[in-house]
Amino acid sequence: MQLRSQNVALDNMASVDPLTGLYNRRSMHDFLNQALKAEEDFSLIMCDIDNFKRVNDTYGHDFGDVVLKEIAHIAQQQVSDKGYVCRWGGEEILILSNDRLDHTCETAERIRHDVEEHIFCCRGQELHCTLTLGVAGHRVGSVVEDTIKHADSRLYYGKQNGKNRVVTPYNAQ
Repeated sequence: MQLRSQNVALDNMASVDPLTGLYNRRSMHDFLNQALKAEEDFSLIMCDIDNFKRVNDTYGHDFGDVVLKEIAHIAQQQVSDKGYVCRWGGEEILILSNDRLDHTCETAERIRHDVEEHIFCCRGQELHCTLTLGVAGHRVGSVVEDTIKHADSRLYYGKQNGKNRVVTPYNAQ
């Protein structure tokens, strides 16, 4: 029993980001490989916290950690059992959605809206944050790295054009 418990704890440490509780990048690669083997379409959402460096510089890294954790929670609530949410790196979150592309776009908009409406609190200080998201659909036979690049380039486009937005295949320039 103790060995089994220790193995579960080690597996969790290897697959979950300790700060946010989200899956880590290594786990997302496993989920992407599983999705590719299933030979079904899926979608990706790349998320990035707007002006996050300013949050850390102005309010401190403890407040930045609160923002990361609470945004992670919001994303997990919206995705629920329809996919996987991972901390891709820094303040970036990658979501693999097993839902239809149009529903994934709606999920991305709900995440954006919920973050915009949320009040982040730390040590008596309050802060509003926003999120920019890029969405890409993956078709069977496509290269997953290209799908990640499409989501990332849509995210970048959103950052360059006002932030606090969702850029999808339907509204991409």
